[in-house]
Amino acid sequence: MKKILFVSPHLIAGGVERALLNLINILPEEEYNIHLSLVHFNGKFLNQIPDKVILKYFPITKEQAFILTCGGAKATMKYHLKKKRMIKAFKVFIKKIFGDVIAEYNGNFKKLPVAEEVYDVAVCYHMHMPFIVKYVAEKVTAGKKFIFIHNDFLTTGFKVQKLTTPLKQFDNYFCVGQDIYNEFTEIFPKWKAKTSVFYNVISTKKIHDTANKGAGFLDEFSGTRILTIGRLNAQKGFFLAIDAAEKLLEKQINFRWYVLGEGELKEELLSLIKVKKLEKHFLLLGITDNPYGFMKQCDIYAQTSLHEAYCTTINEARILHKPIVTTDVAGAAEMLDNGKLGIICQKDATEIAESIKLLIQNKKLRLEFTANLQMLNIDTADKALEILAKAID
Repeated sequence: MKKILFVSPHLIAGGVERALLNLINILPEEEYNIHLSLVHFNGKFLNQIPDKVILKYFPITKEQAFILTCGGAKATMKYHLKKKRMIKAFKVFIKKIFGDVIAEYNGNFKKLPVAEEVYDVAVCYHMHMPFIVKYVAEKVTAGKKFIFIHNDFLTTGFKVQKLTTPLKQFDNYFCVGQDIYNEFTEIFPKWKAKTSVFYNVISTKKIHDTANKGAGFLDEFSGTRILTIGRLNAQKGFFLAIDAAEKLLEKQINFRWYVLGEGELKEELLSLIKVKKLEKHFLLLGITDNPYGFMKQCDIYAQTSLHEAYCTTINEARILHKPIVTTDVAGAAEMLDNGKLGIICQKDATEIAESIKLLIQNKKLRLEFTANLQMLNIDTADKALEILAKAID
């Protein structure tokens, strides 16, 4: 039996976290002794951790954990300034100026103890969290080390080259989409032989079964229902979505745009919705345990993200055969077959609104997208197990 450790920041209700749990769920209990280490033991998905998983705790304080994952150097400086810790804020600033890849970490990394247990495999499940990359590379003893890449580098501006030293410690680099693979191997061509595409694990049967159990929309609205699922943060482009909704209303389109998700921008988004008088047309519904009931019932699934890698919710909308409009983020062309399975538009409110309007008014196009989606085989579990087993051996 192989002892495998997964390391991740938290289990908030997000696509990366759902993909992690899906992967853990398909690992055979008789073959893998699974450990999971989280920087923060919080999030909507905590109650979905399988009983077979052994939870491990980071040897750091709650404040250290917050600083490490609060959003980088800028957010950390704001945090310390709020606490009137001028010297600590200045230290972070200096680290940032001189290009320290973990500027958000103000303690002495060398003082963090090495993980007590020895593993056959240690998995850093999120490359875009520098602390976790460095922790798995330097503080975990394992026969092999894998890392998953869930976001792109070009649009996020993430300077992955600064992670070269800890990244050298990894044996395999798993990219969740072809675009990410292309970007990563262009930056690190010497690691191409150790890099592969590893699509997020997803079960079409489970999603269909769960969708059939979901309550879905409870209002009596008879117009076009547009749905977006995602954390209320800058990445998901909800300001674009609200602007697009305003333009749809100006065109006298009969619609309601629903959003499932929570996040730090909630109050700001609510304020903008009120300013634009969209209270009856752009609705923030919060988080639900079963978003698939809503997705099954919606007429159009819209994704207005500024950056992605291989968007989980678009994949789920594909499984439920929904007409899709998405911004041109990494993975979009691959997932929608360059426009044969949905509409890909620029990150522009006018284009988003026009694309949605086209889908609403062109029934033939909607039916064509749905028919093409019904022919797809999206299950990835078997391939994921195959890739993982080969890498471990």
